[in-house]
Amino acid sequence: PTPTATPSSQAPNASIYWGGLNEAQLAELQQYQGQNNDCGEYSIAAALNLLFGSNVQGADVAEAADQVWWPLPWTGLRMWPDGPTTPKQQANIANGIARQGGLSLSATAIKGTTADLVQLLEEPNTAVILTIGWNNTNVPQIARNSVDGSEARGGGFLGINAHAMLLVAYDPSHMDGGNPPKSAPWGFVNSWVDGSDPNKPKEIYWMPEADLNQAWDHSILGVGSNNMVVITKDPPPTETPVPIEVPTPTVARTPTPTPTMNSTNASTSTSDTSDP
Repeated sequence: PTPTATPSSQAPNASIYWGGLNEAQLAELQQYQGQNNDCGEYSIAAALNLLFGSNVQGADVAEAADQVWWPLPWTGLRMWPDGPTTPKQQANIANGIARQGGLSLSATAIKGTTADLVQLLEEPNTAVILTIGWNNTNVPQIARNSVDGSEARGGGFLGINAHAMLLVAYDPSHMDGGNPPKSAPWGFVNSWVDGSDPNKPKEIYWMPEADLNQAWDHSILGVGSNNMVVITKDPPPTETPVPIEVPTPTVARTPTPTPTMNSTNASTSTSDTSDP
């Protein structure tokens, strides 16, 4: 089913971190994609690890996606082998992994708003992958706090730049590492760093509100704008309690008095039973 999200009238003032995890815990989910077009696959791996506490490797997801493709773009699980993945293809990959691995989840590619993102971030058992875009002259701010300046780059073919990341936090109080620092409330698990590297700070990637809106509203050739993949883990079925039958207690019968012999009379009598 298509997930529905009712936009709230305004963004909340309180911070929201997925599942109540802190930034260091979320940063551990990051895997480095290298110089490949595998951001969608690495985001799927991060979402599965977030939802199931598993150890899915982004490289394995990318390799599996490359095994199912067609000679024409858009028709397989990737645009072409080792190529980018559209949001719909990301959802198909996640659903395919669920079918083969017996995972109780469903993934759907839909359009949304930032209000939807806040609400979905608050929902349990739900992970959201955003696909954003930009041209070579309007590169958005996407960075860890230990980095001054954006870690995003331009240089895409024909000025087309697109990237997928897993949304994990919304924190209105968060400031970036710039000088002077500015508000950057949107937090992502990103595949530009290895989160398990002990020499790297345990940080996720953050975006200012204006940069997120610009990049998410940017229309990507053939894909459009405001794209997200919502992955929902199905809750375990609720077991109906079986009523336990309690045996009805047996009522003891009142014992019948034992007849006694009257020592002064040869006849048999029952005490307190004769009429006056």
